[in-house]
Amino acid sequence: MNRTATRAALRRRAALALAASGVALVVSGCGAFSRAEPPVCPRVVVLRDTAQAVQIEPGAKDVTGVRFLGRIADAQWTCDADTDDGKRYLDVALTVVIDAERGPAAPDATATAFDYYVAVADREQTILNKQVFRSDLPFPANRLKAGSKEELSIRVPLPGTSTGADYALLIGFQLDREQLEFQRGHSR
Repeated sequence: MNRTATRAALRRRAALALAASGVALVVSGCGAFSRAEPPVCPRVVVLRDTAQAVQIEPGAKDVTGVRFLGRIADAQWTCDADTDDGKRYLDVALTVVIDAERGPAAPDATATAFDYYVAVADREQTILNKQVFRSDLPFPANRLKAGSKEELSIRVPLPGTSTGADYALLIGFQLDREQLEFQRGHSR
């Protein structure tokens, strides 16, 4: 083979190799372009007025009547997009961390429970859905504090072109009037 033929053969091989690698890049890139963007999760807000709950003896006027004090210590979440019957949803995996302390009016109590809520609100702060859950907290006799991690699944409908950014999950304790009044009068 002469030099000109050798050079031509090398150029053809190089062109074929380049074309093959280009096809491989295009084919491998197709999956990257077809993947959906990760969904935008709703904001999660622990509401300050209901972020703690005090369980009191009936008629208690001061802190000596406190049986238990509960706090929503943390909330963590992730979400995934879903379609069901042609409708779009966000499925939010939510973990609510609740801490509790035994008060002076419950020295021998071995357990308590706190009711808390998760509400879905839109941009105008209209409550679209609210669910109440119960957290049971055992208190060993020698402990003043206890805690729990409550794992929930919340489904948020996405009508039209809405996204998770259009919604918020609001979290707090479900308080009765007596608890709310006591807390407002004795807030820390």
